[in-house]
Amino acid sequence: MKRVFGIRHVHVIMIFSAVTLAYTLRLNMSVAIVAMTDKSKANPYYPEFPWNEMEKSKILSAFFWGYPVLQIIAGNIAEKFGAKQLIFVAMTSTGLLTIIIPMLADWGYFTVCILRILQGVLQTPPDYVTWLSGSQREGCVMDLSTAVVSGMGGPVDPSIFPTDSI
Repeated sequence: MKRVFGIRHVHVIMIFSAVTLAYTLRLNMSVAIVAMTDKSKANPYYPEFPWNEMEKSKILSAFFWGYPVLQIIAGNIAEKFGAKQLIFVAMTSTGLLTIIIPMLADWGYFTVCILRILQGVLQTPPDYVTWLSGSQREGCVMDLSTAVVSGMGGPVDPSIFPTDSI
């Protein structure tokens, strides 16, 4: 009897979970900063931070200041230690920094910016599909990216793409 669910399916599920977690950790501050700076839109028992629009913009963009720092050497690190370990460390440390941000936000927006830069630096793992063999990578990347993008984008507006193929 042929197995229907193999190890490559487990890999794809793990890669999908890592990509989803990475995007969630990357974008969560966009939602949290509204509650952190406007008490009327959040729980009134939590502190409100007096950050102006410029400071909020710096906090939101700080992740992307750190993101390119390890882009060049991440592949070498993955070759030395393995992609699975690198992705595990990246997701775990970024998650822990996300938990720490509300606790250290009292120190000021500059501290939050530093933590967001660290998140960007740590979330620079190599390509997630390095777990898979060469013949399986092409289909996985296309299927995975299609699933993520179509899930995030919602239905396609026919007025934008008036073709029968979509």
